[in-house]
Amino acid sequence: MTKKKSIEAAKKLFVRYRMKKLAAEEEYLPRITSKFMLDIPSYSLEMAVIKKVDSENEYANLVDYLNRGLKKLNVTERQIIVMSYLEDEPYFAYQIANELNVAERTFHRMKNLALVKLAVALRIAVFREEELDEIS
Repeated sequence: MTKKKSIEAAKKLFVRYRMKKLAAEEEYLPRITSKFMLDIPSYSLEMAVIKKVDSENEYANLVDYLNRGLKKLNVTERQIIVMSYLEDEPYFAYQIANELNVAERTFHRMKNLALVKLAVALRIAVFREEELDEIS
């Protein structure tokens, strides 16, 4: 697996999330739970189905997709991902490192590992050609 390309694939997913979030109606915005998961208010999903609003359904599906990947990570990894990419105003690396009581360099290693694990969990990890041949 190419770690760098897998991390980039995960980061592209967060860019897509942030763009959808900008376009979403206020009542469709998810809140972040204490376990660092995304939670769309239940009435929002019902409203989206009733209204058959494609963009809100697409946004809800994206949030559900992200949650499936986040569930595969431990709480610290989820916290890193949420604070780095999913908060309204993402935290700086040094702020998250301080929150976790680790060195900033350690934080970056933890974040990259969390991104790779997320990419694998969401099946967006990028593999080298020879690795694909081994799997086949």
